[in-house]
Amino acid sequence: MTRTVEDASAHKTAGAIEIRTAQRHAVLLGTVGALAVLASHVALWGIPSPRKALEGLDWWMPFLVPLLALAAIPLHEGLHYVGFRVAGATREQIYLGVDPQVGPYCGCTAPLRLRGYIVAIILPVLVLGVLPWILGMITGRLALTAFSAIQVLLAGGDFLALRLAVGQPGNPWVQDTETGIGFEVLPEEPPGTATPGRTPP
Repeated sequence: MTRTVEDASAHKTAGAIEIRTAQRHAVLLGTVGALAVLASHVALWGIPSPRKALEGLDWWMPFLVPLLALAAIPLHEGLHYVGFRVAGATREQIYLGVDPQVGPYCGCTAPLRLRGYIVAIILPVLVLGVLPWILGMITGRLALTAFSAIQVLLAGGDFLALRLAVGQPGNPWVQDTETGIGFEVLPEEPPGTATPGRTPP
């Protein structure tokens, strides 16, 4: 997830979805993505027998994979942090926390260009989801693909924010929303900025 959540039905803007609706959509997107990851492995390598699935692995590896995937959640949020920094936010404008409804989150108060916001959204799933999936598809190691599938499942909120972002025209200024999943579209000159030679409103 990329944002903290307040129990609010407040200002929905283009690019933001209220949390309860967003959670349902996020679960659906994450589930579909995880199933697609597993299906791609089966399509290329077939359905492995239990013996082949464990080939080259210690007996405890199938239990370790989901534990590693869950342990990677802080890394997931840390990669959002890196993405926000790459997009131009300062350390003071980024925060991490845990919400009872959505778990760990990373939020950003800085206005960002949409393309930079997209980088911050997709960085965790690229590193923790796509990369292990590619390695699993190349090597046939089901453990890598399973790790990828779990990461994709947990990234449902990020996929929802990405779907909202790619539907926006151009490269507007956006700001991470505090009342759901997604962002608010800002005026072309965001609050707190000024073009040289002009007086801010």
